[in-house]
Amino acid sequence: MAAARALTTMVTMAAVRCAIDDIAFLRTNYGEVLTVVDCQLKCVETPIGLTQGGLFSMLQFCLAVCMLVLKPLKEKYPELYPKAIADDTHLPAVIHATEDIARLAEWCHLYVELSKSELNLSANPRKFKLLQHSKWEGTELDIAQHLHLFPAQMHEGELKRPKVTRGALKVNGVAIGFDKEARVEIIHAQVRAMTPAWTMGSRVVVLYALE
Repeated sequence: MAAARALTTMVTMAAVRCAIDDIAFLRTNYGEVLTVVDCQLKCVETPIGLTQGGLFSMLQFCLAVCMLVLKPLKEKYPELYPKAIADDTHLPAVIHATEDIARLAEWCHLYVELSKSELNLSANPRKFKLLQHSKWEGTELDIAQHLHLFPAQMHEGELKRPKVTRGALKVNGVAIGFDKEARVEIIHAQVRAMTPAWTMGSRVVVLYALE
């Protein structure tokens, strides 16, 4: 038993060392989480609930979302194909008529309702982003003209709805959209957030070279 525990400790420490420059969440068998803070290993007790980033916690969370939220949505709206990485969900949708927009809004309402009723989570509909090409702006299929159909959320005393984006947005860390310059700017913003000023020039050159 002592040898097995010593081996587990060695493996855990090896994993921590591999992620020493980042925050590492490692679920143990004793309801605790080991996390690296300022290059030091800290132990945080979690007697109940799940830990965001915890290996076992995230597995449970993803399974719960799939079975309790996405599966019912897929059964009711078989033509829509939602994709999720942990709590980040995106939904590609083809709009041929205004009825398609209404059905998309219904999907969003049910997504919010299931997240609350089944997982006790707020889906934060005010943070929803709707990506649509600018060529549809001002037409009957302009989704901006149908935002009243989508779920809303009170925030700081104001009722807020999803926002329409025409250029590009970030999905699970990846820039997607119809505007190349907007996609590039998202990538550059991520690099600027992580890169010291003295290396910025060379990083930007590399990014442009890879386009």
